[in-house]
Amino acid sequence: MTRPFSFIALFSTAYVLAAAVEHGPQSQRPCRETPNLVGACFTIHGALRFYNGGTPFHIWRIGTTRMLGVGGYLEPPGYCDLPRWLQNRVSPDTEVIADFVVCPLTKDHVGTQQMVCVDTAYNLRAKARTR
Repeated sequence: MTRPFSFIALFSTAYVLAAAVEHGPQSQRPCRETPNLVGACFTIHGALRFYNGGTPFHIWRIGTTRMLGVGGYLEPPGYCDLPRWLQNRVSPDTEVIADFVVCPLTKDHVGTQQMVCVDTAYNLRAKARTR
C-alpha cells in the first residue's frame, strides 16, 4: 500500500511543480514583445472590466462607445496574459480606471471589437463597478 501512495504523491508533486514553472512569472513576457502585433503600442484612458464569456477582460475607452477586447488567446502562451498585478485588482464588482499602454493584436475596424494586449497601466484607481 505504501508504494502506490508514494508514486501518487510523487507524481502529484511533479505535476504541480511543472505547472508552476510553466505558468510562473518568468513565462509572462511584456506585451510589446509579442511577435504578431499589427501596429505600434498606444496609450488610452479607460476602464478595465471583467465579463463572463470568451474574452473575459475588456477596456472601455472612456468618452467613447468603443470597447477593446484584451486577448491573450490570439498569441503564444505567456505573451498577452493580462499582467497578474492588474488581474488581481479587477473583478465582476470592481473596475480599474487607468491610463493603459495597449498593443494592437487586430486592426481597428468600425463595427468590430479591436483586440489588444495590455503592456502596462499607470494612474490606477479601482472602484465599485456600476452597471
